[in-house]
Amino acid sequence: MFDGLGDYLKARAICTGATDEQVYNSIMNYWTWISPQPNARAHLRHYRHGGGSEYSEPQLSDLFNANPRIRSKIFDAIGRQLRARPHDDSGSIIGRGVDDGHPPPISQEDYDSEDWLNANGNIDEVHWRLDGDYNPYDNRETDERAYLLRALRRGTVFLMRVQVSIRDPYTWHPYEERPTQCIHQAMERLKASGAADYITTGTTILSMPTVYLPGWV
Repeated sequence: MFDGLGDYLKARAICTGATDEQVYNSIMNYWTWISPQPNARAHLRHYRHGGGSEYSEPQLSDLFNANPRIRSKIFDAIGRQLRARPHDDSGSIIGRGVDDGHPPPISQEDYDSEDWLNANGNIDEVHWRLDGDYNPYDNRETDERAYLLRALRRGTVFLMRVQVSIRDPYTWHPYEERPTQCIHQAMERLKASGAADYITTGTTILSMPTVYLPGWV
């Protein structure tokens, strides 16, 4: 969050001589009137007033629609897992960076949307499950559509329905040196007056083109 040069300049102005609550209000006003970012704003409001309760993304599909690079990256990962474990119709992509030595499935560099970047940043867990009976690497189908898809010539592109879920902690990073460290410190101090870390979750159904399956074309 807040790691671009423009945000660095805004951060210096926001933090100078301001209370922590004023820093919070400045960010909320900026995301409302100057650079509208409804998702980032909703997350920050929940951090301030949600009491640590879980936050469920109301439209998780919008995250993938607004960030095509993220969508492609997750589809690629699902395709590789399907190929590696042909009898599994579900799986997980998990990475917590410095905490476990594995890169997160969705990192800050993957975003196309600044709004969604500031809302979620790195996302540590992505879980998926095929929605239906068709697995391209397993022929144990029982429904008619699965038999139809199995019969299609390899190389024909069609859509597979996949249920995708995320789970990720929303936290600030006051001890990491970065241009916007003063904002992270201010947000962390707001815990003394009710702000709280929380877990973000969400589930959606995505249509995954078969071009993301290894060896399909």
